[in-house]
Formats: sequence, structure tokens, C-alpha cells
Amino acid sequence: MAVDRKGVRFLLNLSPVHYDRDGYRAILDDMRRADQTAIDEITFSEHVVMTGRDQIPPPDSEWPETLALIAAGVSVTERIHFSTGIMIAPLRPAPLLAKQIATIDHLAEGRVNFGVGASYSEGEYQAFQLDFADRGRLLTETIAACREMWTNPKGATFHGEVIHFDDVYLVPGPYQVGGPPILFAGKWTPRNLKRIVAYGDGWLPAGPSEDAFKTEMGELKEAFAAAGRDPGALRLQGMPPALTADGERPQFHGAKAVIAKSFEALDDLLENNPHINQIGIGSRFFVNDDHAEDVPAFIDELGALIADWRG
Repeated sequence: MAVDRKGVRFLLNLSPVHYDRDGYRAILDDMRRADQTAIDEITFSEHVVMTGRDQIPPPDSEWPETLALIAAGVSVTERIHFSTGIMIAPLRPAPLLAKQIATIDHLAEGRVNFGVGASYSEGEYQAFQLDFADRGRLLTETIAACREMWTNPKGATFHGEVIHFDDVYLVPGPYQVGGPPILFAGKWTPRNLKRIVAYGDGWLPAGPSEDAFKTEMGELKEAFAAAGRDPGALRLQGMPPALTADGERPQFHGAKAVIAKSFEALDDLLENNPHINQIGIGSRFFVNDDHAEDVPAFIDELGALIADWRG
């Protein structure tokens, strides 16, 4: 099957670790730069806090708040979209999260969507006085409650196992009808399948392999259709391998990957899994930490490769 090169979106996960704490505003210049290229979307990952028990990444890693970064990004760009990849949704009360996202959606005039997940850091949940063991249920209910407020901004009512409210007004509601697209991250589990079909618009898969993703994405499309939803509207992400010039997997603090080599593997990835319609590229594999001066050239190269690949 021929790859629909025009229909594949490219997302750049722009890591804040490239920027020192005295130079975060340089990230705004890089957002503007990406806006002038063929890159479709900028994504930001997050941890809200880390603890001394967390070692990957180190607990003193730089993590600016992701919704603040997106709000800043949409204010200095015109075309490019923004998303979280991922945001730890259960750490925020649902009404606050729904309001934050609805406001950003208006500022962006719809140029946003959100990848959400539950995180692996127990200490992060403890800092928020939340039960780590309950994170899956909290994730589902948080997004379900946001959907209710976005769909019925003048009188939302929701009663879950954890979250409850009646006759809540969320004004303004989101710019996009029903709220921005939500992509759930994580492994393939019955619970994740159920929440994606009920409340999501796509999947950001994690483990075990690209071969498994093909089968699982097909099952997700079937479940979408069975629920009366359009399987063609699903956003399904893949990631080409990041390889060094010697063909090795890069280390965060070793030799960096070469983006041109990732593009050499792109057609094989998409032919093996025709369900994939967006490609995630993480800047941290290609640019050293604390080397903000190298980010603009990487953005230019990535944009040029995308444009050339699309033809």
C-alpha cells in the first residue's frame, strides 16, 4: 500500500532541557522558527514536581509548566499546532483543567490538542495528596468530567466514583466544539481501550513493539466503529527509530541521533503499519541538553526533511 505522504502529520517534542533557566525565552524564538517550517505541531512533556527518589529523569531536571508553555507558544505563532505529550491530567482538579484548556483553545483559535496520561512517579502523586494506586481511575474521570463541562458549559453535571459536581458553568467553553482532541498515552490494556473509545480522539502508544501496535491500532479502529465513532478520525502515533551516524541507539548524554537517518526508516514504518497518521520526533535524541544554540539548526533540518519527504 502506498503511503499517503500528504496525510501524515509531524510532531516535534521540544524538550526544555536544551534551555538553561536564564534563557527560557529562547524557546519562544524556536517556536516562531518552527512555525515557518513544514513541522505541523510542537509538543511538550511534563512532570509537575519530582522527588529525590526519582532518578529517570534526574529530580532536578528542568520542567517548565506545560500549559504555560503552550499558552506562550500560541501567542507568538500563527499556523503551527501545540499539544502535550504527555500531560499528567489527574494532578489537576477537573474544573481547573477544563477551564485552562478551554482558555488556551480560544487563544489558539483551535490550534491545540492534548495528550494525557497518568505518570509513573508515585512521589508526584503523594505531593498532591493523591492515591497513586487510583491514578487510572482519576485519569478517566478527569477527562470524562472535562468532556462534560466542554459539552455543556452552561450547566454541567457529573457524578463519578471520585469527581462530583452539579450545574457547573464553564464560561467561556472551548473554541472547538466539545473541546480539543484528547489523545490517551500508555500501554494497550482493556481499560485504556475503553477510555479512548469513550472520551478520546487518539492513542500515543507505549511498548512493547511497533509490530504489536499495528494489531492494536486495528482493534481500536474496530472498537471506534462499533461505538458509532469515525475510525478515520483517530490520531495514531508512531516514532521512527532514532539512530546515530553509526546506526546505534543514542544515549541522552552520548552521541546524538541523526535526523536524516530517522527519515530513511520512515517509509518502512508507515508501510508496516498503515494505521499510523502522525509521527513523533523528540528533540532530546538529536540535540544535547543545555545546547539551545543547536536547536534552530535542528528545527530547520527537520522542517526541510518533512517538506522534501512530502514532495
